[in-house]
Amino acid sequence: MLISIIITNYNYGEYLGECIDSCLQQEYANKEIVIVDDGSNDDSREIIRRYRSPIKAIFKSNGGQASAFNAGFSACAGKLIIFLDSDDKLMPHCLNNVVQNWRSSFSKIHFNLLMIGKSGSSLGETFCKRPLPCGDLKTLIIRDGNYQSMPTSGNVFSRSFLSRVMPMPEPDWRGHADAYLINLAPLVGGVGAIDEPLGYYRVHDKNISSHVLDSRIQFDKLYASIVREIKTDEVIDQFCKRNGLKYNRGALINSYPHLQRVMVYDKLAHLFKKSRFRRPLKDFYYMSMSLFRMRNVPVIKMALIHSWMLLILTVPSRFAESMVIFAYERGAILSERGRPRNS
Repeated sequence: MLISIIITNYNYGEYLGECIDSCLQQEYANKEIVIVDDGSNDDSREIIRRYRSPIKAIFKSNGGQASAFNAGFSACAGKLIIFLDSDDKLMPHCLNNVVQNWRSSFSKIHFNLLMIGKSGSSLGETFCKRPLPCGDLKTLIIRDGNYQSMPTSGNVFSRSFLSRVMPMPEPDWRGHADAYLINLAPLVGGVGAIDEPLGYYRVHDKNISSHVLDSRIQFDKLYASIVREIKTDEVIDQFCKRNGLKYNRGALINSYPHLQRVMVYDKLAHLFKKSRFRRPLKDFYYMSMSLFRMRNVPVIKMALIHSWMLLILTVPSRFAESMVIFAYERGAILSERGRPRNS
């Protein structure tokens, strides 16, 4: 079974060589490697040219992540496809384990990733807690609009699934394009899971998922997370309508994690000269209802979250900003990966 590894890159030359080498060193032989450079202006293209065959290189003008996914998918032939971020890398036995665990009913399989720092040193934790969700997750998506999943580099998709949902709409998904695929996959087939880490997720100052860096809120990234969830809710709804499924429209954008981010954004928007999304009191009400529906959240933790959000709403913005930074940095409310830590 041919597996295509599509490396998408934009100005990650400092990590790109490690990423390519990890693909070439796979113990599984029946593979192809496609590199899509999305208009880099660093030394990425020179690095790619050094490898030549057997790598297929695509050099294009900058169009964003979805356009890179589309270009790579149209150029590959694998039955299974991995979209690999160029700052991440795979372990040598990754593809072997994927093939051993793959089932024909799957639309995707995801595997855990070890988190490493900028230099490649281990941070001592995996991206997600075990066990990863698996099986028939269609009902979960229809009800909640989301599920715990690995990021881009920890997913392997079937060609049959990708053929149904690609090409992706490029203007809407310049970033966070993995959310489009991750949340549609359970609507098409089963989801497999490998709890063992089979790759590395690199944490550095350019990670788009990090909302706080060096004790400062990265407001544009917080905004991007909110917009991504709004778009994901729309995409799921549209796909369900086309395929005779009934989606609980608004499930994702009325969830606790989303509304918590919206409330923080609304409170601090004027500090960053940004426009606001919704009414704080209305958002607090829906956030509370969503939080009460969450399973396995201790009462004390629930009370602390409510108290924290009430303080955010009532104290002056500068104090609220410090409180948000404190909570985000320590994972006390939400981790940077968008879910309650230790829950």
